[in-house]
Amino acid sequence: MGETGNEIADQAHALVSLAAILGFSKLSQLCSALEEACGSDHDVRLLFEQAKASASHARKVAAGLIASH
Repeated sequence: MGETGNEIADQAHALVSLAAILGFSKLSQLCSALEEACGSDHDVRLLFEQAKASASHARKVAAGLIASH
């Protein structure tokens, strides 16, 4: 990942509300879980990969919406 747990937690925290506002509830939930996991001794790799995949999907959906207008 290349980032510290604190950096990942900060970025995840920033995305929780934004993703929810934009209607990407799965991404919001994954980012919330990732943020929480970063504050513990749990392995965050699976959550990180799931959040990354969800963010990629959100980008594609957003790009499609922008392109259609």
